[in-house]
Amino acid sequence: DVSGASTFNGATTIEAALTVNSPVTANNGMTVNSAAGIFNAGMTVTSGGISVTGASALSDKLTISAGGMAVTGESLITGKLTVSDVLRANSVASVGTLFVRAGDGSLTVRPPSFLASVTANGVFTANADTILNSSLNVIGLSTLDVLSANASTFGGDLTVNATSNLNGHLNVNGCYSLTVNGATILNGALNVNQPSTFADKLTVSSGGMDVTGASTIRGELALTDKLTITANGMQVTGTSTFDALIASSSDISGNVNAGTLSVTGASDLKGALTVGLADAKADSQFNGNVTINGNFNVTGTGTKTILNTEELKVKDTTITIGEGNAADTVKMALEMAYKTGDTDYKAGLRRLPGGNDGFHLFKNCVNDSDAIIYDSLTLDTVSCFSDINLKKNIVTIDGALDKLDGIRGVYHDWINTKQSEDRQIGVIAQEVQAVYPELVHENENGYLTVNYPKLTAVLLQSIKELKAMVLEICAKQAL
Repeated sequence: DVSGASTFNGATTIEAALTVNSPVTANNGMTVNSAAGIFNAGMTVTSGGISVTGASALSDKLTISAGGMAVTGESLITGKLTVSDVLRANSVASVGTLFVRAGDGSLTVRPPSFLASVTANGVFTANADTILNSSLNVIGLSTLDVLSANASTFGGDLTVNATSNLNGHLNVNGCYSLTVNGATILNGALNVNQPSTFADKLTVSSGGMDVTGASTIRGELALTDKLTITANGMQVTGTSTFDALIASSSDISGNVNAGTLSVTGASDLKGALTVGLADAKADSQFNGNVTINGNFNVTGTGTKTILNTEELKVKDTTITIGEGNAADTVKMALEMAYKTGDTDYKAGLRRLPGGNDGFHLFKNCVNDSDAIIYDSLTLDTVSCFSDINLKKNIVTIDGALDKLDGIRGVYHDWINTKQSEDRQIGVIAQEVQAVYPELVHENENGYLTVNYPKLTAVLLQSIKELKAMVLEICAKQAL
C-alpha cells in the first residue's frame, strides 16, 4: 500500500497487488500486471503510456499525455480518463468521462463497456455493447456494434451495426456521415446536418427530427414529433428502401422521396414531395392538412393516393391524368364514391383505352370489372363545332325521308337492372346503322351507340324534303 504522493521516473512494472491512496506520476510509462491495481487518488503518465493487463480500479482522474493506453484486463475507472494518444481497451468494465485527443486519437473498445461520457478526436471503434450515460462526441471515423447513449454528437463518420438505444439527442454535425445498419430507437431529437444512412428501422419518440444533410432511410421511420427538412432533403425511395413515415407534424422545405408515406398531422411542404412505390399494394395517406408549394409526384405501377379530406381545392391551371399513357393502354377516370344500402358504388367520368369511345359518364359501378352503367347528364346548353371553315367535302344528304322508313322510334326498358328503371324512348342502333352507319359506333364491349345529336341533321333534311313534296302538291292543286 502506498499512502503518499509517488513519482516514478523510469519505466515501471507492477506485478503484484497494489493499492495507491495518493497521486501517482509516471514519467516513463507504467505496466500493471497485478491481479488488482487500485489507484484511489489519480494517476498521471507523462510519456511511455500505460499498459494494464490485470484487473484495475481507478477512482480518480487518469491522465496519459503520451504513449497511449492499452487495457487487456478488466478495468474500473470512475474518474475522468484523458488519453493524449491511442487508447486500446479490450476489457473496460466502466469508465467515467473518457477523452482521447492526440496522436491518431483512436479509441478501440471490445467487450461490453459502460461509459459516462466519451470525446474522441480520432477513430472510435467499439466491437461490443457500448453504453453511454451521458454524451458521446466523435470527431473522426467511428464504428459501433451496439450503442446505447443518452446524448450523442458525431463530427465524423459513424457506423452502428446493431440495435441502438439513444435516450438523449443525436447530433450529426461534422463533415462526414452517419450509417446505422441496425434498428435504432432515439428517445430524444435527431439532428442530421451531414449525409446519413439508416439501413433498418429508425424510431424517434420525442424531440423530432431535423435533417439538413441528405439522408437515406432503408427501413421504417417512425416519428411522434415534428419532422423538419431544410436543405438537401431526405431520400427514402420505394418500399424496399422506406416502409413508412409517421409524423404528427411536418415542416419540409427540402425534398422528400418516400415509399409508403403516412402523415397524420398538418404538413407544410415548401419543396418537392415524391412518393415512389415499387409495391402496387402500398398506399399513401394524408389525414391532416397538406400544403405543397413545390411538386407533388406519385410514381410507380399501381400506386394509390388517398386524401381523407372533406374538400379538395386545386388552384392550378391544369390537371393532367395519365401523362405517361404513351401507348394509350391505361383506363382513366374521375370517380365519386357513394353508398346505397350496404353496397359501395362509384360514379364519374371515364375514358377507355384506344380513344374511339370518347368519354363515358357512368354510375352504379362496384368495381372495374363491372360493365359500364351509363348515367344521365343534365345541361343548359350543348354546343358542337360546326363552322364551315372547319369542314371539307360538304355534300347535302339526299333521300333522308325515305331512309327514315327503316328507322323506328320505340319505347323500351333496359335489360340491365342497374340502369334506370324508367320507361325509355329511343331508336334501335342496328336500324340506324343500316342506313346511316356514320351515326353508329361499336364500343369496347361490343355494344352499338347512336350519335343522337347528329341524327337531327337527318331529321332536318327529311323535313325539308317533306316540305318540298307538300309545296309541289299545293302547286298542282292551284292549277
